[in-house]
Amino acid sequence: MIATCSEKAYESTDCSKILHTILPHLIVMWDMKIREGVLGTEQKKFGSQYASEFLPLMQTELREALAICMENRKLTFQDAGAYVRSSCGYETLPKLVDEYNYVIHTKHDEFASYLKDIKKQNKIEDEEYQRLTLKL
Repeated sequence: MIATCSEKAYESTDCSKILHTILPHLIVMWDMKIREGVLGTEQKKFGSQYASEFLPLMQTELREALAICMENRKLTFQDAGAYVRSSCGYETLPKLVDEYNYVIHTKHDEFASYLKDIKKQNKIEDEEYQRLTLKL
């Protein structure tokens, strides 16, 4: 309903942002570049695709990040979530997923260049470098 409020277009991106402000611990924002990067096309912009395709993939990404944190820091799932949030300015986990998506799908080239630079400077482990470059 919110996405159809505009007379000009179906506003899927705006809708996700509005809903995120209402439910910041639940709604992950998206835009055309993120939809294209995650779902393979920016045309998958409807609520049903958000709920059935996009959100499950975001949950998988978040679980992976928390699992790495749990393993590296020897934390419980709950404590890993708290640790990640405290390390990132206490943003909600959906907001952090949005920022991750922005770097991976919107700032792809800049992030790839950054990874190469820190790899040359030996500031990143091989395993972590490989994991991140596979995301790109």
